[in-house]
Formats: sequence, structure tokens, C-alpha cells
Amino acid sequence: MHGCLDDIELAELVAGSADARTADIEAHLAGCSSCRETVAILIEGQRVDSSASDPGDVSAPQLEVPGAHVGRYEIAETLGAGGMGVVYAAHDPKLDRKIALRVVRNAGPSADLRLREAQAMARLAHPNVVTVHDVIAHEAELVIAMELVPGTTLARWLTGHKRGWAEIVEAFVQAGRGLAAAHEAGLVHRDFKPSNVFVRDDGRVQVGDFGVATEAPPEATTPRYMAPEQQTGQADERSDQYSFAIALRDSLGERSLPAELPRIIARASAKDPAARYSSIAAVIGALEAMRAKALPSRAARRAVPAIAGVALATTLGFVIATRADPEEPVISREVTVAMLPFADHTRDTQLDFTTVGLPRLLGSELQRAGVRVIGTYELRDRTPEPPPSDDVTAWRERAVELGAGYTISGVLESAGDRVGVAITLARGDGIPLGSWVSTGAPTTIPNLVAARAEQLVAAIGGAAAKPKAPYELEVERDLTRGIEAFQLLNNADARTWLEAVIRKQPAHADARYYLALITWWDHAPQPDLEAACRAALQTELTLEQAGVITGVLALAGNDFDAAIEHFRRLEEQYPTSAHVQYALSEALLHGGYPAEGITVYRQLVELVPRWHRALVQPLTYYMVHRDEAGLQWAFARLPLLDQISATTWQYRRQIMRGELRSTLDAILKVRAEARAKGQPLLYEQEMVMLAVVLDDNAALATQDPVGNPWHANALALWRGDRSAAGRGVDVVLGQVGSDRRFRYDLAHAIPLVAVANDRDLAERTLKVLDRAIGSGRPAVSEQLGRAFLYAILERRGDLHALTSSAMPEVATVARALELGLDGKPAPQVWKRAFELSADGRFVSPGRVHAARVAATTGDHAGVLAHCDAILRPHVLDLSIAPAIPQCREWVRAATK
Repeated sequence: MHGCLDDIELAELVAGSADARTADIEAHLAGCSSCRETVAILIEGQRVDSSASDPGDVSAPQLEVPGAHVGRYEIAETLGAGGMGVVYAAHDPKLDRKIALRVVRNAGPSADLRLREAQAMARLAHPNVVTVHDVIAHEAELVIAMELVPGTTLARWLTGHKRGWAEIVEAFVQAGRGLAAAHEAGLVHRDFKPSNVFVRDDGRVQVGDFGVATEAPPEATTPRYMAPEQQTGQADERSDQYSFAIALRDSLGERSLPAELPRIIARASAKDPAARYSSIAAVIGALEAMRAKALPSRAARRAVPAIAGVALATTLGFVIATRADPEEPVISREVTVAMLPFADHTRDTQLDFTTVGLPRLLGSELQRAGVRVIGTYELRDRTPEPPPSDDVTAWRERAVELGAGYTISGVLESAGDRVGVAITLARGDGIPLGSWVSTGAPTTIPNLVAARAEQLVAAIGGAAAKPKAPYELEVERDLTRGIEAFQLLNNADARTWLEAVIRKQPAHADARYYLALITWWDHAPQPDLEAACRAALQTELTLEQAGVITGVLALAGNDFDAAIEHFRRLEEQYPTSAHVQYALSEALLHGGYPAEGITVYRQLVELVPRWHRALVQPLTYYMVHRDEAGLQWAFARLPLLDQISATTWQYRRQIMRGELRSTLDAILKVRAEARAKGQPLLYEQEMVMLAVVLDDNAALATQDPVGNPWHANALALWRGDRSAAGRGVDVVLGQVGSDRRFRYDLAHAIPLVAVANDRDLAERTLKVLDRAIGSGRPAVSEQLGRAFLYAILERRGDLHALTSSAMPEVATVARALELGLDGKPAPQVWKRAFELSADGRFVSPGRVHAARVAATTGDHAGVLAHCDAILRPHVLDLSIAPAIPQCREWVRAATK
């Protein structure tokens, strides 16, 4: 035998079914006190179980397999059973995908706690945690719908092939990241072990089976990995750290290890919790630092198999680089590269060393590959008056004077508790040859940067071996600038640069690909988007790019179910692709599955922290639903946004909490200070919204909004000037009617028209909406808009047709509106509509409509409830302005 007994061998031994290997097992037990102690605990636990259990009790809830249904899920087969429940393979017909269902044993008094933690798991989105899709109650049992992981357990992976210590550590580092994410969400696993960790077919490691992540009794935890404090029923994050360390120790067995590794494991598995590391994240940092020292050379890192590559991809953002030849070119000894100082924008004094330390590390890697390097220290010493670190042009000019043909520069950016490093390779004349972006914890950055050396060598070698004509260099320069603008969400500049590339090379794959994405993001008319996608598909796209564009074509036709199915399959192939994740999230949001879409957006935030657009959607969703746990997660990542955006969301959270007057006063003070200094006046939307709700004309007089026509129209309706509002609406409707690129603006108009309850405006808006949609399939927001417009116009037949819509959000709202027309408030239907709302755009019109019905039917309690939500709103929505005077009248009438 090699190493300690695994879970299967222990179970067979205790059950008396290990006959074939009894001699080997007994020989091992004779010399292993740890395994003897584990077996004794298991046997004692078995005695306690047998003496304390009810004879009629079963080990876990059982379902008839196959064919049984749990909610909408159809059971296919049993995957396994344990002390906490049974796991089944099942089919989700709604999204046509395979899932895993865990039917959890009824926890008695702990049932509510177990439900809350399962719901917390559903909110947890991380590449190294098995995704929880749904949590439902079924016949007094808790059922958790989870991702069905394609792969095997870490326990089986460890025995499948001969693994080196570095590969095993890498697997545990990934699992540790998953544990760290769970701990950040307030979850403790309590039963971490290799059989509860999964290695996907693509190499990504995920932690699963949080089935005992409640106040479970000690016997529910595997004794071998149980922390000492768990035996008395006490467990916290440090208990998971202990289990993690013991599992890592057992997995490494008797391999020859770096000296530092056993010391890390010993500290993490200390009997006294206070003697362990402060967090599992600290353990991961120690392991990564140890690995960086133990594997200093590029050749040694190549020995770590594919699983390490997957882990690296999980932490990276976008990669912009010229395609290099498959075989690494031979680099001429005459090639000289200068390492420029890296600019540090993190404002973290602990990272000051990186401005010189990182380029020095990268320079060492390049020297090993045969590149002549002018190091940062040498460059500084030979520059009489060194310019600032971020003056790349000045440093490049000096490097060229010293004989450099190429330069490498870098920028560090703060991304919450992570750091992003952008590395740019350029020729001596400043023409960029490629850029690479890496993000990770501060302790991982040196290793991630060093890993870029191979790509830089390939790019430098290719450029040196095959000098390019000015024409080709212009194409590369324009492409790089276009993609950089795309990443910064500057679509106008990105389009300009990418179109310049296409004019020179009409079949350029990358240019066509990104131009199609920009056309999609710009909400272009369907024919324009389809043309851009088909032009891209006619070029030599990568398989991933072709998959993304094919899915966008489905979205162009609003075939959301097909798009969701397509991107789900694509996600399995490319789990770390930001473009795939973003497209999937948009398909889910607009297809009527907002909660699942937000889960994917959270994964995108973890995958690409600097892509702030991904954070805005969860922020909006959680604020609409007053989800404090979700907001806590989102606000912890506010540093990813710029200062103004972060402050804006802070103000909006204060509004959500009802702090209206104090928030308005704070905004007015900031605006007054800015006006005195001649600076731009900020936070106008928030100021106008609060002034309208608080009926503060003095605040509004400081500056009426002019940038957004819908704000002006909402104010006109609030003041009772319906003719001015009608003229303003006509202006925008005229833009939409003449140019379908303004179709997106229509989605902002409909809530205002719905709240105003103006039949004439509704009639005109509906005609423009129908023309804009044409023969295409409407998006969810457009169908919701139709429902409200039908209700205003009392078109019951059209409204009834929408109640059978396949989009749950549309069907629920349409049903509520239909019941409202018949004088029935249908509060439960409205409640469901709010729950399904992705961005809150139609929450306010729904409340106004419900308040109107309540006032009409004499439902005073309904009037007070619905009007309170309008007069004290918790989300930023100026479309409620026209309803505020009317709501005040309804409230006065209801309280007489």
C-alpha cells in the first residue's frame, strides 16, 4: 500500500467488506497511528448511530429512480448517498441541461438554518465552487439544484496517475480559492476532503458538497479530516483550514517536498486554532510563494501539467496579443529589450517594490531565454535625470539611446483585494506589438508576471525573425488600440480603430470579431447586427470566437432559449472566457431568468475584476430587491469602480435605506462646492430624484436636468404640464421612428408613459414600439412595455395573449395588469413580478398601477402599502414623478 487509507478503504473496513485487502490494511494500521485513530472513531460513531437511531429511520430521503419529479426537475439516476442525504443526476427541462440534485436529510430544528445557508450558496459565484442553481422545499426535505460537474473527484484524480507535488499543490490552491470565497460569503464547509472536491475534465478544480455547512453534529463530518474543535461541536473558518491541510498532507504522501511545504502544512493543521494561519487565503498565499521559490525557471514550470494552466487562465483578464507561431522562434543575440519601470496606480505602499521588482523578475526570465536585457536598475543608473515611472515615452526614448530595439512597460491597478498588471511590448519607435493583462491576489502577482515571459519571448522572437512592413505594423497598432478602447467600453473609438484595420485587411478575424461585439453592445438594428456577425463568421475566427458570434446571432433574433442553451454548452468548453460569460448572462437576463443571469455576472466579476460593467448589474439587481447579503458582496467590490461611480452607488444605498433628506443635503453640498470651484456638477440624477420625492423645488431650481430628455419629461408631468411632456415624448419617439438605433431609448420611455397613464401618449408609443420591433422577436423589456401600454389602452385581448408568454416575467406582469383591469388588485401576482424583475425598470409602474386599482376599489390598506413604496422609493427611478402628486391624493383620501 502507498499512503494512508482513503475514504473507500475506510468505509469497506468498518463495514467488513474489505476481505481481499484485509492483510495489507491491517499491516498499514499497525504502523499508522493516524489511521488507527480514524478507524476507532468511525467504529464508535457507528455504535452511537445504531443505538440512537429510530428503527424506522432511513439513512437518507429516497426518490423513485428514474422518472420521479422534484419541482420542475426530472430524476435520471442516483449518483450517491451519505449521512446528510442523496445526490441524483437530473434534467432541467426549462433550460434543457443536466444538473445534480442533492436531497438533504430533514435537519429538524436546523432546517431554517440549512435553508439560509443553501440560499447563501446560491448567491456564491466563483470559478472554484460548484454552482448552486436553485433551492426548493420538497415534501419536508430541502432540495438543492447544482451544477453537474463533468469530471471526477479529487480523491480519484490523485490515484489516477502519478502526480508530482507541484501539480497536487496547484489543485489544492484552486480548491483553497473556492473555500476562501465561501468564507467571504460567511459559509464554513465543515467537511472538506478530497472526495468533496471535483476536478473537471478541463482541469479546473471546484469545491462542492457543502451539505453539512450548518451546525451539524460531529458525526456528520469525516473524522480523519475533522479539526479537534469540531469534536465538541465548534467550527469556524479555521476548521476548514485544518481539514484542507490534513487532506493536502495525505495527498502528498511520501513524496520529496520543498522544505517550506511541510512547515506550511504543520502550521495550518495545528491543534490549537489560534496557532493556524489567519485565513485560508493566507495559506494559499504561503503555498504560492513557496511554489514560486521552488520552481524558479520557466523550464521547471513547464513540468506542471495542464491543470496549472487552467488555474492561471481562471485568474486572468483579457489577453491582447499578436498570434505567435506554434514553435518558439530562435531569438537573435542582437535583440535587446529594455525593462522600463512599472507605473503603480494602486496607491498601496506595500506594493511600492513592484515598480522595479516585477520588471526585474520578468527581465531575469527573458535572459534565461537568450534575450539581451537592459534591466530597470541599469536603465535608471544610466539616466541622469530619471523621469516619473509612468512617463513611458521618456523612458522608451532613453532605452533606445542605450541600444534597445524593444521595450516592456507595465501598469499596476487596484481591483479590490486583487491587483491587475498590464504588460505592453513595443518596438523602439513606440509601435505596440502586444499587451497582456493578469489579475490576482498581491501574493500571486510575481508568479503570474513571470509566467508571461514565454509569450513575450515568442512575440519578440517573431518580430525579430520576421521584420514587418510599415503597412503590417499600422494594422497591428490600430488593432491593439481598437481592442484597448473596447476593453475600456469606449465603443466609438474602438469602432474607429477596428474599421481602420478592416479597410486595410477586410478579412481580419480579430477586427471583425470585436466589431461584431461592439455592434451588439451598441444595440444596433437587427439587420446591422446580423450583417456584422455574418461578416465575422466568414473570417478565420478561433473556435471560441465563432461560438460567441453564433450565440450573438441567436440573441439578435431574440431567440433567448436557443442562445441560453448555446452559451451553456460554450461555457463548458471555455469556462474562463469573459465574452462567453457576459453573453450568457445577457441571454439569461433578457430571456426572463434574472436571478441566474446575476449569478453569471458575479462569476464574471471574479473572472475579470477590472470590467466594471459586470459589477453594475448585480448592484442594480440587489438594490431593487433590497438584498442586503448581495449588496454586501457587491459593495465589497466598489473599489473596482472609479471614485465618482462608487460614490454614486453609496448615495443610492442610502436612498434604499430611506435616508432621503440627509442624502439630498449631502449631494447639494457637494454640488455647491463644485460650483464655487467651477467644476462639473455631479450626481444630478440622484439630486433630481430626491428633490421630486421630497417636493423640494429649491433644490430643483439649482439646475434642471437637460442632458436626459426623459428627466425633463418626467419633471414636466410632475409639475402638471402634460403638453410640455407630450412634446418632449414626441421628440424622442420621432428619433426612434426614424432611426432604429434609438430603439433602446424606448425602453426608458415606456415606464414613464405607463406611470403617466396617458392614453394618447400610450397610443403613440405603442405604434413606435411595434415599428421598432418589426417582424423580429421582442426582448423581455419590450414585451413588458407592451403589457403596460395594453393596460392603459384597455386592450384586454392583447393583454390576455401575453399572459401565456414563455417569458415568466412578461406573463406574470401581464396577468397582474389583466386582473387589475377587472378591478382585482392581485397583490401576490405583483409580488412575483417584482421578484422576477432584473433591473427594476417596471417595478415602479407596477406599484403605481396596483395603487390605482386599490384606490378605485376602495382598498385603503392597499393604497397605503403601494403608495408608501412610491413616496419613499428605494431605487433610482424618475419615471415615478408623475404619480407622486396623485399618490399623495390617494393617501389623503384613504386616511380620512
